[in-house]
Amino acid sequence: IVLAGGFAKRLWPLTLNRPKPLLEVCGRPILDYVIEKVRSAGIRRAIVTVNRRFEEDFRRWLRERGYEGVELVVEKSTREEEKPGAVAAIAGVLDRVGGEDALVVAGDNIFTEGLEGFLEFYRRVRSPVIGVYRLREEGLARLYANVVLDEKGRVVEFVEKPEVPRGPLIAMCLYALPNEALRMVREYLAEGGNPDAPGYFIEWLVKRTEVYGYVFGGLWFDIGDMESYRRANEELSGLLEGRTSRRG
Repeated sequence: IVLAGGFAKRLWPLTLNRPKPLLEVCGRPILDYVIEKVRSAGIRRAIVTVNRRFEEDFRRWLRERGYEGVELVVEKSTREEEKPGAVAAIAGVLDRVGGEDALVVAGDNIFTEGLEGFLEFYRRVRSPVIGVYRLREEGLARLYANVVLDEKGRVVEFVEKPEVPRGPLIAMCLYALPNEALRMVREYLAEGGNPDAPGYFIEWLVKRTEVYGYVFGGLWFDIGDMESYRRANEELSGLLEGRTSRRG
């Protein structure tokens, strides 16, 4: 399940007439990086949740790419004030998922490490697993969901945007969920949980079942504003140029 239904107001004017997941990083749409990581890991079916405002942009992207097994689910929203929210979007596709487990990933995240190790860890623990990243600057963890893991990788603390972070580990919007955990989004929403920020669902889930974290290496970008968009282009460009030079 790829979450791509937001309106990205913090990136205006770039996203006034273009959805954030289709903004280009190093000459390619962000969503390309996401879908290709998913496909490289052997996942052959992807549900991409989008809004009605940018439906045709996504349909054009899908026609041009020709990805097999990728389907769009269109929410009714045409502006920020109407959007159901990312967690509500997950709930909205449960019938399409059926009894399967699911990988949930944000359509505005780029990560350079493959998903194979993450999914292998998930198969081993058979519990919800979240992607975790180690920030270079611990203080920046206050801007994300701060995570503390035990020696087995189990999440023992998960706090969305803490005032005082406990370490440099933060949660990526990348979750491997058994079907029974996936369906708990309905219970979470029924209890009045935040329908938009997925981290609050994970924070709620940690209090009800065992959740594990898998620490990713490489680069990771959560593209939410102009600075993170600039940094993604700059750092990924440097990485790609380095690979080209080594091949040369």
